[in-house]
Amino acid sequence: MRSLDLACAALLGFVMLAAQPVLFTMLGEMEDIGPHLAATAVGVLFGLGSVGQIVIPLLTELFHRTSPTGALDYRWSILVLGVLGIAGFVFVVRYVPETGPGREGHGAGLPGAALPEYEEI
Repeated sequence: MRSLDLACAALLGFVMLAAQPVLFTMLGEMEDIGPHLAATAVGVLFGLGSVGQIVIPLLTELFHRTSPTGALDYRWSILVLGVLGIAGFVFVVRYVPETGPGREGHGAGLPGAALPEYEEI
């Protein structure tokens, strides 16, 4: 089982590291962020990732259970982290004004609506 864990971790790391430059490029090309705020957006992403690296293992250990045979059971941990992830996504879409269909210049949710123009710095 340990070799399966190692193989899954290597595959996930390979996929996530390959997606990182694409994500950074997308942040710079987004009209809402643009090249003048791309570095700030990348910094926020790295900061939130660092907080997650501390909080997620603590939450996982907090909610794990041990079966009568002594095996660790992380089903509650996975469920709690999934619910927290969905709640965070819903919060961002509903209450952060730069996201979702209610953002300024979105044209009431119509596809292809014009976004506000930004001045070059």
